[in-house]
Amino acid sequence: MVKRFTLCLLALLMLVSAVACTPTPAPPSEQDGPLDKPIDDIPREGLLISEQTAIVCASAYDEYVDRAVMLLQSAIKDATGISLPIIRDKEEAYPQEIVVGLCARVDTVSAPVTFDDEKLILAVENTAELYCFVRAFSDRVPELCEQDSEGGWHLYQDTVLPLAEMDTAYDTNVRVLTQNLRYANDADGNSVAERSLRFAALVEEYRPDIIGTQEATPLWTQYLTENFSDEYGMIGVFRDGTGHAGDEANYVLYRKDRFELVDSGTFWLTDEPDRVGKVEGALCNRICTWAWLRDVRTDKLLMIANTHLDHSNDAIRKAQIDALLGYLADDMKSYPVFMTGDFNALRTSEPYKTILGAGLYDGEKRAWLNDSDLNYTCHLYREHGDTIDYCFFSKQWTPMYARIVSDDYGGYVSDHYGVIVDFVRFES
Repeated sequence: MVKRFTLCLLALLMLVSAVACTPTPAPPSEQDGPLDKPIDDIPREGLLISEQTAIVCASAYDEYVDRAVMLLQSAIKDATGISLPIIRDKEEAYPQEIVVGLCARVDTVSAPVTFDDEKLILAVENTAELYCFVRAFSDRVPELCEQDSEGGWHLYQDTVLPLAEMDTAYDTNVRVLTQNLRYANDADGNSVAERSLRFAALVEEYRPDIIGTQEATPLWTQYLTENFSDEYGMIGVFRDGTGHAGDEANYVLYRKDRFELVDSGTFWLTDEPDRVGKVEGALCNRICTWAWLRDVRTDKLLMIANTHLDHSNDAIRKAQIDALLGYLADDMKSYPVFMTGDFNALRTSEPYKTILGAGLYDGEKRAWLNDSDLNYTCHLYREHGDTIDYCFFSKQWTPMYARIVSDDYGGYVSDHYGVIVDFVRFES
């Protein structure tokens, strides 16, 4: 009996010992699979910035791309102390490259920012948009460039790729058109009825955000109201205050889906701007129509002023521009400004120089790219003429593109060619 009890006790002790020695199962891992090394040691993919890295762009010269690569080079040097060489796409490849724009290294665009092998690619088909993108990218370079434990500089994919979705100044560019409409019916297919259709074709093609018109008679007013009121708001009054058949307005048109009208008005270019009148010696009453517009994309205000100076002489025009600038002086200090019009003045004239002296600039003259086929605006239905139509701007804007619109729409739009300028506003 004692022997049997002893054997049972021994068996029980062996069972308890076996259970105690069995390892406790580990809780399931939160990882999808086993890791060979701690997560902090996983290498990040990206581009190494070193003496073996170059910035690459197309061999064909383009003002936008040229400015973009220089801006990027400067930003990287400021952030890392390394000055990367700028090479053309026909040159021998570097081990690592930052490719800017479409070129022999890359001929398609899938996204504004991509990585391909040892290349960081910044590519947008429109080169003006590309510059704006690279500029915004360059502003972020100080936070994008990271050093590893050995002091090497990198642009890592996980921080760079999300920038493909960032907003740039190009997203809120403003296209401005100034166009003298020519008040009269003219011969040889140049009646107002015929030319109004050509003007509509011009607007349809270029889709300006803001239009400054001159010589809009009641006939033109009816046409503009009937054909543009769905898309454009229209501001202005007749300069004689009567609306008779020969009366003229300088209308400002603005895209209603882009701008909200905050305030507007018209004044006469005299010492008594709130009364119909003209300076002594002027041939006509002359006016300026202005508006404050709020850009719904940026919630920022801008001013547009549109005028038509006298066709008498520069002394009269100088007096008129003095009156105009005096009236708008405070507003021009407070808001980014566009000033459009038929100024009846050459670039060598005192009225033109007075406008520049007031802190405005000539958009067509200052644009980075000028796509004009000729160098005059007032042609009087001939194959030559003078430049007297301008789109001026204040320093807050950068004119990226300009064109004297000499396009053929089955005939002339007017006895003046219009001037289009694309502006961007860089916050920095």
